[in-house]
Amino acid sequence: MREPVWLGCGLVFGVAAVLGIVWNRHASYRESHESKPLVFIAMIGQNRDAHVKELFGANRILVVTWGGSHSGQWVEVPEGQAAQAIQLLHQDAKEHRYYVHFGDRHPSRCTEEPWIVPPANAPYSEMLTRPEYSKATVVGACLRLPEVADVARTYPRISRVRYFKRHLLEASEASPLLEELCIENFVEPSGGKGRDTTFQIFREVETVHCVGDVERDSR
Repeated sequence: MREPVWLGCGLVFGVAAVLGIVWNRHASYRESHESKPLVFIAMIGQNRDAHVKELFGANRILVVTWGGSHSGQWVEVPEGQAAQAIQLLHQDAKEHRYYVHFGDRHPSRCTEEPWIVPPANAPYSEMLTRPEYSKATVVGACLRLPEVADVARTYPRISRVRYFKRHLLEASEASPLLEELCIENFVEPSGGKGRDTTFQIFREVETVHCVGDVERDSR
């Protein structure tokens, strides 16, 4: 009559042992990464918080998201996993088409950067013939990247262009350089829609990320 009791106890201890092994592995994984400093790598749309956590969890990347403003939520990962996380996030955002702005600089600060003067106010093909957008300039080189050119050609006219360069992590000059390019078309007085598209370019790995391509009724 005792045998079922011993079998039951054995089963309990067996399950406990398996759970202990799984927990110890999980704990050691977290400890190995939590001991390293976290860095901001991007801001994402609020509706993608759970998706990004699941994506990084499946790839064994520790991730922390926070913030509740209308502009989105910050994504933090261990510094040693930043490059892998950025590549993964870029590929996933491109596939599923959601908002990601890379770097630790708030997107609203990027809009404070000056526009190139004089304004372009010309179709894409005509812009490229001007000295300030020649292929010898950094802006002209960005405009000629295939991913940028494919979008720019769909603009009937480009009103103005903004370009600047910064470190991906502003607190670290050792981080990769990130170029940001924005093209915009104003709303015509006669009607229609305005449009602006923002690109982030990782020159070291020749990767172009389209942050957003938005149509607007008014500026």
